[in-house]
Amino acid sequence: MPLYKRALSVLPENGEVRDLEVELLLCSQRPNAVMQALRILIGQQQWGWVTQVAERFCRQSPLLNKEIFTTLLCEVSQHRDLDPYLDLLWALCPEDLTVTSILNMVLKDLPTSPQGAAPFPAQGGQLTIGLLKPLLSKVLLRETKPSQRYADILQSPSFPPPTPPPGQRAAPRGDPPSHGPPGAQAEDCLWDKSDVTVPSLINKPPPPRAFPAAWRHWLTGRVVSVSLGISLCSAWAGRSLLSIERGKRRSCFAMKRRTFQS
Repeated sequence: MPLYKRALSVLPENGEVRDLEVELLLCSQRPNAVMQALRILIGQQQWGWVTQVAERFCRQSPLLNKEIFTTLLCEVSQHRDLDPYLDLLWALCPEDLTVTSILNMVLKDLPTSPQGAAPFPAQGGQLTIGLLKPLLSKVLLRETKPSQRYADILQSPSFPPPTPPPGQRAAPRGDPPSHGPPGAQAEDCLWDKSDVTVPSLINKPPPPRAFPAAWRHWLTGRVVSVSLGISLCSAWAGRSLLSIERGKRRSCFAMKRRTFQS
């Protein structure tokens, strides 16, 4: 059993030491304990402490950042107590969230209006597009901005570079530049070394042929392009299957409705 759970087990259960319980949960720095402490603070409506905890632990991991932001976005959808801290909450938005996913979460967590209520209540407790506009604009700008991760690879040529002639070889880095006929250079290089024997020269394997850097760059670009194409095709296929499933459900619901009406 973790140490923080042992400490929590000795606390009284009457709820008088809630602050101490929250401190123990936060000191453990475990994701589940942090979320438990955050829910306790939300239940106590200590919004200043809630935002401090969110700002501190959102940097711990992307998964915890997404969980904290989703929980606070649910609270924003239901009441206006977090409106003074909206700028801080929008800055904690994870990188992988899109405008569609944010709107879906907001619509799912909106409170149900009572029957016969006016479309625009006077108390102003409903969430408006104006409050979400800074967040949606930030996420939309991030979606439309081109990614620089594969920019250098995508700018590679469409066709492979020409193969260098077989006789062309790159000079070693440590050898100084030479001036003179190639035959004389080879002869000087061969006979200047007195410790080299003829059998060792005959049995010495030829140096490996270096793969051109331009070819490696082109092959890397092609592999990444194929991987991106496969990912896009998979995403398109998943959306198509989801659309077909929704169409089947709608048609089944329509048939049941006609049967009930008849």
